[in-house]
Amino acid sequence: MKKYISASIIIVAVAIAYFFIIYLPQNQKQNFVFNKQKECRNICETIYKTDKSSTDGTMMNPQYFYNEEKNTCYYSGGFIGAKEPINVTKYITNCLTNEEVIYYTKIEDKIFGVTEEEFNNKEKELIK
Repeated sequence: MKKYISASIIIVAVAIAYFFIIYLPQNQKQNFVFNKQKECRNICETIYKTDKSSTDGTMMNPQYFYNEEKNTCYYSGGFIGAKEPINVTKYITNCLTNEEVIYYTKIEDKIFGVTEEEFNNKEKELIK
């Protein structure tokens, strides 16, 4: 009978230790990241609305993403100009500092900023 009580106590102790040492910290980290993602979306959505109201072109679908490694959030967006000559602009903004990280603009054959390939590579790098 004492063996069963001792085994039960050990099982309960291991379960409690697992909860506090492994499960709870993981869950707290997941909640932290989730909250950062929500906060990021709210901040970037405000920037998108400002961008949308300041252009007469067609806005591209925005992407908002929290970069855990850099502990910051980014907004990737752009627009297609409505006036001749047709132009395309894409940019990534750090939503916490409102700084433009990188941009690409193409007006007819001329490219300003970085190439589209460089832009896409930087976007992939920051999305991780």
